Amino acid sequence: SAYWLAVIAGKTEPDFVVPNLIESLSDESQYVQLKVMDGLAQIGPRAKGAVPVLISQLSNAEIVNRAAAANALGRIGPDAREAVPGLIHALDDRMYVAECAADALCRIYPETAEQHGLWIPDDVRSRNARP
Repeated sequence: SAYWLAVIAGKTEPDFVVPNLIESLSDESQYVQLKVMDGLAQIGPRAKGAVPVLISQLSNAEIVNRAAAANALGRIGPDAREAVPGLIHALDDRMYVAECAADALCRIYPETAEQHGLWIPDDVRSRNARP
């Protein structure tokens, strides 16, 4: 719908959109859940209010949901640091989920990823460097 396109394009204020997207994650449709997590990933750091519900999605029975949650957490960035324990656990998941979790760790907290033997590209490290 036009509403979703506006959300993904960033034409709707995150303060209004994010709570509605969080609520939509409880929809029974996996398709809706995945679109919601994609929308949250597109919003990025401004979707930090969704971190707790995305963390809960890391234990979803569906592989694609777990991967989408890890991706969205990574796109939120350093404001998703509370997700680090769940993402570390996800490194032991199926390869697709583990790859998304590793990428998320690199984006959220490069030092944690490095402690777990993950290669951290210099561009990710510099983007996440604290002043």
